[in-house]
Amino acid sequence: MSFRKSPTFSTGISFSCAWPSRYAPADDGSCGENVAKLVLEAHDIPIVGNIPPRGNLCGLDINNMDARSAIKLSLAENMADGKFIELYMNEFGQAYFQEVYPVPIEVNLDIRQCIPTSDINQKIDLVIVRGYDTPPCRTVKSSYSILKDAEIYTPAEHLLDTCHGQLFSTEAIISYKDPVLETAYNDGVDNLYELKAFESLIGYVINFEGSSDPNVKYSFSDTTTKDVAISLLVNEVNSSSLCGGQRPSGLAGISLGNFPGEDIYGDSWPLFLNVHNIYLVGHKIISTLDLRASKAAGAPASSPDIIMKVDGKKQIYSLPAGNNWFWELGASSGPTVYLYYQTSSDSDSFISRVAETYSVGSVKVQDNNTNAVIIAAGTVSAFPGINDVMGVLVNKTLASVEIDRPSVTIQDPSGNALTHANNLRISYQPIIVTNVPPPIAYNFGGGARLIDHTKDLWDEDPSTQENHPETEEGSLAWLQTQTQGIVVDISLPFASEDDCLAIANTIYNLQNETLTSYKLVCGPTSEPKLGARVQGFEGRINSITETFQDGSQYNINVDIGPTFQNVGGWGQNIYQIRTSDISREAIILSGNSDGTNYMVRVQQLGVFNAINKTRAAYFAGEKVSVTVHNVPQERL
Repeated sequence: MSFRKSPTFSTGISFSCAWPSRYAPADDGSCGENVAKLVLEAHDIPIVGNIPPRGNLCGLDINNMDARSAIKLSLAENMADGKFIELYMNEFGQAYFQEVYPVPIEVNLDIRQCIPTSDINQKIDLVIVRGYDTPPCRTVKSSYSILKDAEIYTPAEHLLDTCHGQLFSTEAIISYKDPVLETAYNDGVDNLYELKAFESLIGYVINFEGSSDPNVKYSFSDTTTKDVAISLLVNEVNSSSLCGGQRPSGLAGISLGNFPGEDIYGDSWPLFLNVHNIYLVGHKIISTLDLRASKAAGAPASSPDIIMKVDGKKQIYSLPAGNNWFWELGASSGPTVYLYYQTSSDSDSFISRVAETYSVGSVKVQDNNTNAVIIAAGTVSAFPGINDVMGVLVNKTLASVEIDRPSVTIQDPSGNALTHANNLRISYQPIIVTNVPPPIAYNFGGGARLIDHTKDLWDEDPSTQENHPETEEGSLAWLQTQTQGIVVDISLPFASEDDCLAIANTIYNLQNETLTSYKLVCGPTSEPKLGARVQGFEGRINSITETFQDGSQYNINVDIGPTFQNVGGWGQNIYQIRTSDISREAIILSGNSDGTNYMVRVQQLGVFNAINKTRAAYFAGEKVSVTVHNVPQERL
C-alpha cells in the first residue's frame, strides 16, 4: 500500500446537495424574484400595488413552465403564510394582487336587488399536500477508527532477539474487531456506521496515517494469523502406524481452547478457523552424553544424569505438518493439537537419548562452542528428530492459528515493524447519500399533521417482526387507506414541511365554507372589487358585470360566492428539475498529497473536485473511473 496522509477536509462536509435550479436559495435564504411578477413583466403587463411576500418558487424549472401555471404556483406559495391571494386586472390594463383570505378588503354597495341563487356546502373530508422532493444529498460523515479492540504482535518466524537482547521484528500484525463496513438500515449488526432512515452508503474515505518509509509495506487481510503458546506434550509414534493415512491411537492432545469472540450481531461465536503451523523456539541439540551408568559405578551423586551440548544461538524451528503434528476440531471443545516424533525398529539411538531427557531429572546443558553452562542441572523439554536436526532444546512452543478477525500486516526489513504497528492510525469516513421523501401533510380537521415516512420503512433485522405500515397511523400506507369521501390532494413542489402543514390548514379552512351565494344588482355609484367582502354577506365577490339599457339605465351586477373554489387534485411535480448520476472516465489533473482529494477532468463534463474512496493512492496523469452526481437532465 502506498503511504498517504490524513485528508484535509473537515467532517460533516456535504456535496452534490445544491438545489437543481438557478433560483436556488442564496446564503441569506433568498432565491430570486417573485415569479408572478417576473411573468407579468416578461409580457409587458404593468403592475400596481404591492407584490406578494412569497412566490419565488425555489428549485423549480420556471423556464419550461407555462405562464398561467407559473403565476398560480407563485400565488399558491403564499398559502404557507395562511393567505389566499389572487391576481386581477383593472380597467386600465394594469395587474394587481388582491388578498382574498383571511383579511380581504370590505366594500359597501348600493344594493338595488338581492337574489339568493344557491346554498353552497364545500365541506371536504381530507386535504393532502405534498411538498418539495429534494435531490439526494451526499455527505462525508465523521471519522471512525477501524482498529477497535486491536491486538498487536509479531509472528514467531519474524521475531528474534539480538545479541544485545533487543527485540528485532521484521513483521508485525494488528488484529482488530471486524468493523462491518457494509451496512443496512436497522440490520441488527454492530456496523462501523449505523445508517439512519433514508440513508444509503456509497463508500468510505480512508484516512491512513503510517510510515513514510517506502520500505515499510502494509497489507490487509480478512483473517488474522496469531501465535498461541502451548505446552510441549510429545507422543512417541511408530512410523508404521502412520502408513495408509491411519490416525495413531492413544495420543495425548493439547487443547487450544474455543477462541471465544462475537459475531457481527454481538452474539458469542468461536473465531477459530485453522492451525497453520507449530513452531519450537529453542537451541539445536548437537550431542548428548548419558552419565547414569558411570554414576551407578561410583561417580559423584551430584553429577548430572545427562550432559547435553547445544548450539548457543536460539532459533525457531517449524514442525512439518503430518510428520510431527496434526489437529482435530471437537464439537464443543475447540481445536486440539497432537505433537509426536516417529520411531521405528531401526531408530537411531540419538532419538531415543533425546526422548529420554523427559524422564531424567538432572540434565546439564552446555554451549557446544564455549562450554558455557546454559542449564546447570534440571528437567528440560526437548523434541527429538526434526528433519535433519537431532533434536531441539525447547524454550517455547507456539501454535500458529488463523482466526476470524481482520488484520493489517506491517513489514519492515529494518526490524521496526512493531513500532510502526503501534503508531498506525486508520479511520474511515462514510460517504452517505440521504434521499428523504418529500414532506406530506394531511388534515382531517382539527389541525394538519405530517406523514412519518419512517413508519413505511422495513428494517433488515431478521430477529424482529414489523407492524404492517397500513396499520400504523401516520404512515403513507395508512393515509392511502383513508382517502374515502371528498379529498383534496395537491402537489406543491416548492413547499417545505412547515409550508405543507400551513397550506393543509389554509386549504381545509377555505374548503369548509358553508354559505348562500347571491346575485346583487347595484346602483351606478357602487364600487365593487373582485375578491372583496360585501358588508352583510359571507363569501367574496366572484364576478362583476356592468350593463346598460336603452342608453340610459346603468346597473352593476355582482356575484357573491365562496372564497375558494374546490380544486380537487392539482399536481405540479412535472416542473421539478430532474437529475441523474453519470459515470465517466477521467484523468487526474492534481491532488492534495493526502490521497483523497483530487482535481479531475471528466469526459464530456469538464473539471470537477473528486473524492477517492479506495485504499489506493493516485497521481497526476492517471486515468480513473468517476461518478458525477446530480447532473441536471434539462436545460434551464
